[in-house]
Amino acid sequence: MKRMAKIMGILLFSIVLSLAMFSVSFADGLKITDQTPEKYSFNANVNASYVLHVTVEGEPDHYQWYRNKGYGFTFIPGANSRFYEIFDPDVSYDGYQYKCEISKGSETIESKVITLVLEKRIISDFSVMNNGFPSVGGTYESDLLVEAGIQATIQDAYFRIDGKNVTGNVMQKTDHPQYYVRLKAEEGFAFKDGLVVTHWPGKAKCTHVKRISEDEIECVWDFMVDEDGHLTAIDAMYENAPTHLVVPNAVNVRSGPGTENSRIGGVMGGTGVEVLETQGEWSKIVYGSGYGWIQSQYLEPLGGKELENPFVDVFKSDEYYDAVLWAYYATPQITNGIDDTHFGPKKTVTRGQCAAFLWRAMGCPEPKSTYNPFVDVPTWQYYYKPILWAVENGITKGTDTTHFSPDQTLTTAHIITFLYRTKNPGKDGWYDVAANWAGTGYGGKPFGVNTKVNDTTDCPRAYVVMFLQKAK
Repeated sequence: MKRMAKIMGILLFSIVLSLAMFSVSFADGLKITDQTPEKYSFNANVNASYVLHVTVEGEPDHYQWYRNKGYGFTFIPGANSRFYEIFDPDVSYDGYQYKCEISKGSETIESKVITLVLEKRIISDFSVMNNGFPSVGGTYESDLLVEAGIQATIQDAYFRIDGKNVTGNVMQKTDHPQYYVRLKAEEGFAFKDGLVVTHWPGKAKCTHVKRISEDEIECVWDFMVDEDGHLTAIDAMYENAPTHLVVPNAVNVRSGPGTENSRIGGVMGGTGVEVLETQGEWSKIVYGSGYGWIQSQYLEPLGGKELENPFVDVFKSDEYYDAVLWAYYATPQITNGIDDTHFGPKKTVTRGQCAAFLWRAMGCPEPKSTYNPFVDVPTWQYYYKPILWAVENGITKGTDTTHFSPDQTLTTAHIITFLYRTKNPGKDGWYDVAANWAGTGYGGKPFGVNTKVNDTTDCPRAYVVMFLQKAK
């Protein structure tokens, strides 16, 4: 009995001690119950203030806020409450970090770090205006203004005649006048994609804005001179008319849009031309030393800006230069590089890559079925949908009933055959038929590419994009 009483006494003492310790922790300890989210996002430059906060249980004696501008946390003088207010933050505050240190007696705790995310406000659309259009015999002026209230400024503005920058020149009816304007968003603002800029007077819409960066754009408005010598704004075009490839062997050039206009010349296939304007299905081009009109369907790639070449291993002198840029800038993109700056034109193409290239060139159609018989084609791979689509359309099969072998390389015979079946649904056409189809009119060379179709030589990436571009 004495032993039992002793044990009970020890247990009772332990319980009382535990309750006492719990009671002290609850009454005197500090606990953060709420605070500003760790990522705090808001718009910059909106003439507003934003409050950081922390809520604490335990009746703290002291609060102290700290800030990190990228060089470590330092205390903020006077920031000694559970709130800290940030007044009119601009974009320079993006990435700033804050935390609050809370203390009571000898106990100190810290809030989680709060990182500011300053988002730029998006400029959706705006108008540019000037003091009026010149007429024949008048001079070009370039004192353009941005409409009041728009958060952007004009960086540059001038007239252009026949592609040359001018100021003060007298306009003649034979001139090809344009307005060039470059705009920069104010700090804390950015231009949206698909921006429409309206030019006043004339209400000409620039729907083909050339983006320099997220906060800088440029437009060129194209004008026609009527019989009375007045300028009429038509549509906008990019600065520096783009160079296109004329796809057919030869294209007729006409004096105006439409086949009823007289033929004034011709352009051979592969010739680079500059587009000055478009009307419906027709484009006005510069060729040789004059102007003329051709059907827009014979221009490729249709872009709207000079295509920047991101690849250090692809040069303008290369026969595949235009095809590489066509594939890179296509919508949807057919292929990018093997890394950010290399295309790898001589690298071979695998079965999985080829299926993806063909699928993207056809507009990424959804497979009709999700049935996948191949154990080596997982759903998370980029070629999953392209392979299902290619198999159900008879473009290719697996290497056996349960394997597609997506990493196996392909020969030119395979590539041309797959392309033939893509363009001729329901037809088999192993490579002798496909090679004859691709070489018709090109002296036996597939689409004029200087190579042979055989089933022993692996096909490089450069040839694949050339085949795709010309077949499309």
